[in-house]
This record gives sequence, C-alpha cells and structure tokens, in this order.
Amino acid sequence: MSAAPTLPAAVESYLHAVLVQRAHPLLLSFDAGWRLRDAQGDAAFYGIDMADSAHSVRDIEDLFIGLPLDDHQDIPFVELANGRSAHVHLIVEGDGFHVLLLDAEDERSRQRAQQQLGHEAAMAGHEKSKAIGKLKEI
Repeated sequence: MSAAPTLPAAVESYLHAVLVQRAHPLLLSFDAGWRLRDAQGDAAFYGIDMADSAHSVRDIEDLFIGLPLDDHQDIPFVELANGRSAHVHLIVEGDGFHVLLLDAEDERSRQRAQQQLGHEAAMAGHEKSKAIGKLKEI
C-alpha cells in the first residue's frame, strides 16, 4: 500500500472544504441506548426534525436493525423519509457511537442516468435486431 501523498497546506485546506461542502455531513452522536447526545450539521437537509428528535432517532435506529453496533457499519444509498439519498455510517466510539450521514443525491442521480443510458442502449439494440430480422424476411 502506498503512502498518502503529501499535499501543500493550501491544497489540503481547499480539498477539505470542497469535499465537506459536497458531502453535507450530519453527525448524530448517541450513547449505547440510542439516546441522542449531540447533533452537528444541518439536520433539516436530511428531513430530520430536531424538535421531534425521538421520532427522527427511531427512523435512523431502524436502519441498523439486525446489524451489530459494536463495529463500524457503512450503508450506502439509503433513501430517507424526505426522499433524499444518503450514505449512512455508524462509527463506534467508547460507550456510544456516531451516525454520520453524507449526501448521496448527486451520486445517485449520476448512477440512475447511467442505468437509463444502458437501458436505452439495450432497447435500441433490440429494436435494431428486430429491424434486421424483418429485412432478412423481405
């Protein structure tokens, strides 16, 4: 494995700012009993109402049903209640854990566009095969 590149401080700072801005992180910190200890970031962006945090926490907790909470977890492309796509990470720390939400909307849109192009190409290939078959009949 190669070592991480050493970047000039200005580049590292710029890269950090751009990636954090694009990721739109929301960090929710919990104790072992899923009691919210802290929230950092724009919860409303993900449709989480901090005024009704008990309900929002239940929705987040439901994502991890059946998964061990004693090891880090990564759940990609979760569709949240407001329809937004997010990558959801569980990060274990001490007697609690953090749930980190990262915006996946642009990535999901690009993936859907690529799938649509692939579908259209397959349909065009099918139509071409049918046309060639008809020409052969004629």
